[in-house]
Amino acid sequence: MSWLVLTNASPGATRNSGTNGDLCTLLDWALPQASWGIEYSSGNARVYRPSIGLRNRLHVNHDSATSGNAGLATVRGCESASSATTLVDPFPLVAQTANNLSTWNISNSTSTTDRPFRIYLSETFVFYFSNYSGGADVWDMGFFGDAEGVLSSDVYNTVVSVRNNNAATTSAGLTQTMAASGNAGNNIFWARDITGATKSSRGILYG
Repeated sequence: MSWLVLTNASPGATRNSGTNGDLCTLLDWALPQASWGIEYSSGNARVYRPSIGLRNRLHVNHDSATSGNAGLATVRGCESASSATTLVDPFPLVAQTANNLSTWNISNSTSTTDRPFRIYLSETFVFYFSNYSGGADVWDMGFFGDAEGVLSSDVYNTVVSVRNNNAATTSAGLTQTMAASGNAGNNIFWARDITGATKSSRGILYG
């Protein structure tokens, strides 16, 4: 797998700011460079889909009316969708993580101030890092995509991380709890568990 690394200095890069819709505009530019499609687009909401792999969808709604803050975008994975805002089998479920918590952090300023970003992108996975405060080494992170399956029978191993936090002034994506076992956490969600029976199964980073 090769990775494409995109920054503010990349040709054609758009603004990364706490202005409604800016993250969608940025991802509209970035994701197609690794053959992701924009399946649905409406206002400040999108549904993106990789061209290969399990092909679950990434939903992004960068609108303060949904996230509660223009510095945050509401993000979920989903197995399918019928519009930019109508998701089928989303992960996390709204009952697990509300729209103002299921977020990626873009900026602590609801302005057009362009924040440094890093996007690490493959055909099936995306990491989004934002220097949300503009300070030295002050970053937050979100990710979505297909992980390496433990078993070949696991066809639900698409994962998304959200912040479970509604404050654009703090880093929550990079401070997810590390554990010595796979106990369920609050920030990482799989499309389903390995059996396929449990939708939006919680996960955790561990090592």
